Amino acid sequence: MKCPYCETEMEQGFIQGARGVIWSKIKKRLFLTAEDDDIDITSGFLFGSHATACHCRKCKKIIIDYNTK
Repeated sequence: MKCPYCETEMEQGFIQGARGVIWSKIKKRLFLTAEDDDIDITSGFLFGSHATACHCRKCKKIIIDYNTK
């Protein structure tokens, strides 16, 4: 995949964590569980959560595909 910012070829990999990762309009303090308009980005829980992502080393940008859960 080409970086939409600089057109450099991006590296494919994964966003990973011990718990789920969400996108939210507001910064949350404790529990990261998706609610209301939040988007649950990662799948999996017992063995860690993950989502496919591409990284541009030049721009320091990551594009996450949360549709492949």
